[in-house]
Formats: sequence, C-alpha cells, structure tokens
Amino acid sequence: MKEAATFLLAMKDSGALVTSADVGAGWCGEAIGKELVGFTYEGGWMVNYMRNDFPDVNWKAVPVPTGPVGKGNVIFTNGIGVNANSQYPRAAAAFAIFVTSRLNQAEIVATGFAYSTHPDQISLVIDPNDAAIAIGGTFPLTRVAYWGPNTGKVNDAVSQALERIYLGEQTVDEAFAQAAEEINEALSQ
Repeated sequence: MKEAATFLLAMKDSGALVTSADVGAGWCGEAIGKELVGFTYEGGWMVNYMRNDFPDVNWKAVPVPTGPVGKGNVIFTNGIGVNANSQYPRAAAAFAIFVTSRLNQAEIVATGFAYSTHPDQISLVIDPNDAAIAIGGTFPLTRVAYWGPNTGKVNDAVSQALERIYLGEQTVDEAFAQAAEEINEALSQ
C-alpha cells in the first residue's frame, strides 16, 4: 500500500492526478460528468449516474490497466443470509436459493440494476459500459471486498492517511504509521 501511495503522490505532485475536490466536484463521477477530468476509477454505479445526470456526455468505461503481476480488480457484492431462528427456515432457504439462482440473476442483469455472480452470464449485460466494468469480476487476481464490523474504521483510517499525504501534512511513512495505530486500536476494541 505504501508503494502505491508513493506512486500516486508522485502523480499528484506532477499534476497528473487530482482529487474531485481539486477540480470542484463532489465525487469522481461528477468530475467525469462535468468533463473536468479524463479518467477515474469507479464501478458499476457510474453507468446509471451518467445516463441520468449527464446523458449528453460521451464517455466510455474500460477495464483497469493490467498491473505488474496480472489483471485484477476489486468487486463489491451483497450477501443473502437466512436467519437460523426463522419461523420458516425452509421457505427462507428456498428464497435465498432462488434469489441467487442463475434464472433470477439473469432477470436482474436484464434490468441493468446489477451484474450476475455467475461469470458465464456476463454476456447478458447489454450496456457496453456495464460490460466493461463487469468483466473486472472475471480477472484472475480479482478479489471480493468483504465487509465486517470494523471495515468502515479501517477504510476511514486508510482514506484519511491518503488525504494527509495528498495535502502534504505527513509523509507516506508517517501517515501509514498513524493509520496502523488507528486500525490496531479499532480492531482491539
């Protein structure tokens, strides 16, 4: 992570990288929509946002560049669980099986709302920008972003470390040392 932060800091210092706040946008999607930047790293939520808020902007989603060890991405997903104490455990289990089924997920893909968890259903994605984003879930080094009770605290500590680095308040080593302390404290509670 420190190597990546150092690389990104060099890009920011050179002017090649900006934050959405640097260009007066609330988030990366708005910066693309207002044509203030030429590239951002975002996910499937960009497609409907651009379609609804910036329908006249010509943009294109492409898979992330291949890194030094291969193609990878981070995918975000949802989970379906069945409460062990449900009054109707068989019905609850049947519902979870149906919701995650190939048939149901194919129907959801057709709406443009979400991608299927079945990789062979990627061909069902109609919008080319959605398809370019969805393909990231099939890369060999792609990992699922798991969420737990302290994920927000960990993400916040890392995000705040990066912000301190970008604002020139701390070096990469200082910022990540502070983040490590904050994360360790959060995890020990």
